[in-house]
Amino acid sequence: MHIPKWIQRIVLIPGLLVVLGLFLFAIAVRPSQAATGDLTFTIEAPGVQTSQVSCPSGLVTETFDAFAVGGYKFETTPIGSYQSLGGYNGRWYIADQDVFGGANVPTSQTPRYIRTSAEYVFRPQQPVGYVGFWWSAGDGKNQLSVNMSDGSVQTFTTQTILDSSALVHQAYPTGHFGNPNSNPVTLTQEAFAYVNIFATDPNVKIASLVFSESGGGFFETDNHSTCADILDPSGSMVSQYATLTIKKDADPDSDQSFSFTSQPAWRHNL
Repeated sequence: MHIPKWIQRIVLIPGLLVVLGLFLFAIAVRPSQAATGDLTFTIEAPGVQTSQVSCPSGLVTETFDAFAVGGYKFETTPIGSYQSLGGYNGRWYIADQDVFGGANVPTSQTPRYIRTSAEYVFRPQQPVGYVGFWWSAGDGKNQLSVNMSDGSVQTFTTQTILDSSALVHQAYPTGHFGNPNSNPVTLTQEAFAYVNIFATDPNVKIASLVFSESGGGFFETDNHSTCADILDPSGSMVSQYATLTIKKDADPDSDQSFSFTSQPAWRHNL
């Protein structure tokens, strides 16, 4: 589908929350209009660190607080499995809450979070209609690949998110930049936001996600949540900051600021 350039250049009224600015090549549609395999991304308000969706079959969440600090290759949890795909020492890591991550949620355990300097795959117990995670200390070298149950893969890097108006480019509490758990707020050059990812087709759900870091830093996340159901992000079941249905780029030679890629199978044969 070709997206006319006049649509790409729409300027939203100031004050509207602009995930539309995140993907200028895309067009917002309701899930009932979405094509097979489309995904809907939403971003919660600044400071939100847990999933806000209502899941009829029951929301499942991994906080990582029960893990011991250290490196891991493979672990199975109630939410699904986490497996290293190589890289630095062939491990992903659990760290205590610090300026880079660790959601500040009341718990009897020490707040901890998951991070990687290479890549790992998260596989839900079954294909799901929704995955959410708190993205902390976000930088442009992070990359997320969403592997669908039909074998297709959709991949994006985060630099264009940081360059766009998708995030509120102000320090917390009015914006998404800076660690909301630090006093005073630190890392005001990096993004802290809860990201929701919705499948739109009951026959093509989310099978796994690969979290990658390519710049010598880390991809830090926390509070991973899943819901088996297909949810309507524009409906009353979901409370989110803004929403947009993501469509695969049909005009790669245009002057779009972001390219959404797709391939028939992930190179790690997930």
